[in-house]
Amino acid sequence: ADDVTWAASTITASGCAIFKKGALANGTDSPLICFLSFGGNKSSSAGNFQIQFHSSGILELGNC
Repeated sequence: ADDVTWAASTITASGCAIFKKGALANGTDSPLICFLSFGGNKSSSAGNFQIQFHSSGILELGNC
């Protein structure tokens, strides 16, 4: 996924929600795909708040 940046922002967040963009065919909202915890609060103050994703992807599912 592409990295996401909120420019000139003041944000404190402990994670982010990943979901499919747009509504489903039946008009309902898209379901949550995953929640990523940042392991604590991350902040910006009148600056860029950026989420950088690993180059190999956002989520990897393996054998449970």
